[in-house]
Amino acid sequence: MKRLCNRNCTTLCFLTAILFAVALIGCSGDKENGWSSFLSSDGTGVRGLDTPDQILSNPYVKDALDEASDKGVNISPEKGVNPPVISGTYDLAGEACVPGHHGWYPLSGIWKWSNQTSDNHIDTYYEVGAQEGFGTEGEIIRGTGNRFTVYSVLDISDSFCSERGIMLFDGTQDNNGNVSGVYIITPVQDPVCHTTTIGRLQFKLTGAGKAAVKKGDGAFLMKILIKCFRTSCETK
Repeated sequence: MKRLCNRNCTTLCFLTAILFAVALIGCSGDKENGWSSFLSSDGTGVRGLDTPDQILSNPYVKDALDEASDKGVNISPEKGVNPPVISGTYDLAGEACVPGHHGWYPLSGIWKWSNQTSDNHIDTYYEVGAQEGFGTEGEIIRGTGNRFTVYSVLDISDSFCSERGIMLFDGTQDNNGNVSGVYIITPVQDPVCHTTTIGRLQFKLTGAGKAAVKKGDGAFLMKILIKCFRTSCETK
């Protein structure tokens, strides 16, 4: 019985080691799929859009920030590593505009931040009108005190099409957990169906926020394997 147990444990450890090695080699070697730096402990894991500095130096983001400033929306991206915990579900209200078009239009909908970790990763999901956005590649939060910025690589979809985009949300959390802030959303390539959007939002917390969770090795390995599986399927 003891010998069988040892043999099973050895086999399990060996298989786990193989899976981990395959994940590391396969993922780190796939540099054309946009996430070769996934193993970065403090970035989005998206190649060229991994860190706040890389995101802010992206030409589409730089243009969007300039357009936001022209509209009186000033984003001051945070880079500190002690942001507030903002995980929760929110009702949102606000306004947005599209550069090159006149006027602002009202916004309302549902916004959710979840899975905020102690190493400052986070997930975003929102429904605003016919548009839906959710993080599928990588997101990080930076900040200090009650100030924060969420840097997101999102899939943005509506009834017409889906497109990859970058969102910067620059906000402040009050003592009740509510959030106010400004944002930009811009495609990361020549747009197919969506264009740059600038807005001001107020979030009312409706679902209790949760404490930041520690990113465990098991979840980390599973996410790597999912990334590898997705990429291998998409490239076949």
